Amino acid sequence: MAYSLTLPYGIAQFSGLEIVYDGTRGADQRLISLAHNGEALRDNQRYTIATSAFIANGGDGYSVFTEGQVVAEAQDMGQMFFQAFKAQGVIALPALGRQVDVSAQRN
Repeated sequence: MAYSLTLPYGIAQFSGLEIVYDGTRGADQRLISLAHNGEALRDNQRYTIATSAFIANGGDGYSVFTEGQVVAEAQDMGQMFFQAFKAQGVIALPALGRQVDVSAQRN
């Protein structure tokens, strides 16, 4: 996540994560807190993510993902989303405010 906050391609959209950062700090010091479902992520914990093959292979500079282990390779991502949305029927929008720049709150 910290890499995303250096803004080479804008802030990545990580579903389910609550990110608090300070956009006025130096590139490697912007991240203040990172949580999932209200619980802070821990450095010594393993997490499973779903991402595109492009990002998993280090695309857009996300080389950290190349250090992970592939758990499963599913079908085409677009097709996978289509099938999941179709099966779900109604999709609830995520809550707003999952990415908070505290520097914007000072103004």
